[in-house]
Amino acid sequence: MTGGTGAMTEKGGESRRCPWCGGTEVAAVQRGFAGKTDGNDQYFRCRSCGKTTWEMVSKTAQEVRIGRYQVGKSFTERGDRYLIRRVLKVGFNEYLLYLKPAPLPEQEPVGETPKGRAASDES
Repeated sequence: MTGGTGAMTEKGGESRRCPWCGGTEVAAVQRGFAGKTDGNDQYFRCRSCGKTTWEMVSKTAQEVRIGRYQVGKSFTERGDRYLIRRVLKVGFNEYLLYLKPAPLPEQEPVGETPKGRAASDES
């Protein structure tokens, strides 16, 4: 934890940011069966927007076969879109999916041009 912000730091000393709102006020919950949590998944929760970002989720071998989870594939966890960065077998019947948030780009209103281009630039 850094300073009074409560943001976890990654390698390089940068504070962790919420991929949904960009806020730095995040609280991390680590995967584990000891301490305050007894959960299979690892995530962080943004205090600014209240969203939960999943970093690592546990799946059974059957779930992995049925879902056809593989690196680079899009994955939806509890309503949010992610890309699978890594699939790791960690036990007889358990796999860990390492996730990268992949928020959908905001839709441009109909009739507007992309930023940085004027309507007269089109030819």
